[in-house]
Amino acid sequence: MRGLSTIIIAIILLLLISLVVVPAFIIFNSVPVYSSQAKISSQGVSQLASEENNQVFRGNPNVYYNSSANPSLQFTFASVPAPFNITQIYYFNGTVWVPILNQSVLVVAYSTSLPLPKQAFNKPIIIVTGYGNIYFLNPNTSITTVTISGPAGKIPVYITAFVVNGSKLIPVNLSVTFQGYLSFLTPNVLCVDPGTYSVAIKNSSTIFLPNYGLTAAFQNWSVIGYGTVGNPDSLSTTFTVTGAAVLTAIYKANLQRSAG
Repeated sequence: MRGLSTIIIAIILLLLISLVVVPAFIIFNSVPVYSSQAKISSQGVSQLASEENNQVFRGNPNVYYNSSANPSLQFTFASVPAPFNITQIYYFNGTVWVPILNQSVLVVAYSTSLPLPKQAFNKPIIIVTGYGNIYFLNPNTSITTVTISGPAGKIPVYITAFVVNGSKLIPVNLSVTFQGYLSFLTPNVLCVDPGTYSVAIKNSSTIFLPNYGLTAAFQNWSVIGYGTVGNPDSLSTTFTVTGAAVLTAIYKANLQRSAG
């Protein structure tokens, strides 16, 4: 009788082990599968973003920023239209990048004109697509090679600078150091890992523009996209980035250029 009880207990223990250990084994060994699926998905999105860039640079679509009294974006496809999904458009108002769209726009027609607000007249704009590509356009230009897109696993960051002179914006080439050792002139595109970096303007807080007869004083840093600035009012600060972003240094002109 005791032997039978022992056998029954052993069977119950085996059942309990099979009910607990086997599912746990399956779950733990399934984690790498989910991880692989996520990696494959990420690589797929990166490939689609790269293909979108290739199409745009081939002119399919050709994207032209018409900065007239009634500004607009003009899209013209050279061949069969490939859906071009725009999630947001920003214009620079002299202080910050202002979002325009209330919802995403899908461009699929051979020739399309997308009206922009009159406040965008003669202001630079940024287009953000559904695949995370960011395109920078000055007034009355087409997308050529100034774009934000990085290799898989890297985050693209576009660093630029403007002097605000009344209602006019003047692009300027500032000397910037990134993470203390990388030096370049604005505008520039960097591809970095997610994280926090030091960024500093090597120019003085006051700069002179000889072609315009103007002096300008540093105001602040402005960010759009997936980034934040530690101290936006300082020439030297930190920049935390988690996704594609545009970092803008803003100077303000002290004097209007004389008419003479």
